[in-house]
Amino acid sequence: MTPPTSANIKDEYPRTTCAVTMYSDRASNYDATTGGWHVELGQDFAHWIAPAPGSAVLDLACGTGLVTLPMAAAVGRTGVVVGVDVTAAMLDVARQKELPEGAARVEWVEADITRGLGEVKEVRRVLGERGGFDVISCCSALVLLGEPTKVVRKWVGLLREGGRLIVDVPTEQRTVQYLFTVALREKLGMALPFDREWVRGMGSLDKVYEEAGLVVEKLWSTRSYVPDMWYEDEESMRNEVFDRQTRELYLGFEKEGRLEEARIAWREVWRLGVQDGKGRVYEGHPLYVCIGRRR
Repeated sequence: MTPPTSANIKDEYPRTTCAVTMYSDRASNYDATTGGWHVELGQDFAHWIAPAPGSAVLDLACGTGLVTLPMAAAVGRTGVVVGVDVTAAMLDVARQKELPEGAARVEWVEADITRGLGEVKEVRRVLGERGGFDVISCCSALVLLGEPTKVVRKWVGLLREGGRLIVDVPTEQRTVQYLFTVALREKLGMALPFDREWVRGMGSLDKVYEEAGLVVEKLWSTRSYVPDMWYEDEESMRNEVFDRQTRELYLGFEKEGRLEEARIAWREVWRLGVQDGKGRVYEGHPLYVCIGRRR
């Protein structure tokens, strides 16, 4: 079985196809967008899970390596690090980066993290030599996947006994990012790259872990990774936010000839944020983060 990649994803995986398109467009500037908060979150992930020197780490949806490389630095030259992502353009950026001094060598793999991971040779090697990974991480990606419990359960099977998984999800708040990436796309009848409806609170992530067979060690809410902002309900502000989001989050409206259609639809979507914010629209990006251990 050949693990799915961005080159052989078929129509039966519409969410994956949508994500590949979106992140291919963003790859070259991904690290710098929205103030560069992805870089900071990647460093925090490695700090929170703190893999021991010599550990084996599997970083899923590794993208441009923002979690992978800090993990490689943490485990050192005796460690093993595998980074997997379905988007070739993101991996191209990751491969161009220098390893931190004294870091483990990273194996970059293009594959779909929801299916066929056990067939990836770099993963099989760790399973054969070590009995599983000490740490698996998935940063900023669980809401890109359908059936999160089913997917996480597959990942648990790649952990050694006592191995740990760290994952994050956005909170249930209707932030500007939610309005733009979910509500606006729904309004336009577009495929959704994200499934955030199952996130109803911190307990939603706890439930996924427990149903997947993990013992939850720590579950918490972070600060916002972008500066908290409250936008007044003004036309100029609404247009300014729309223009910024089309530059940073989704470039496709203009390429697809739907920019003005999207701008008109944004007026109604913006009202949802105004209603939730009692007259203003909230921009922020707080997260729920969970660390769990395989029994």
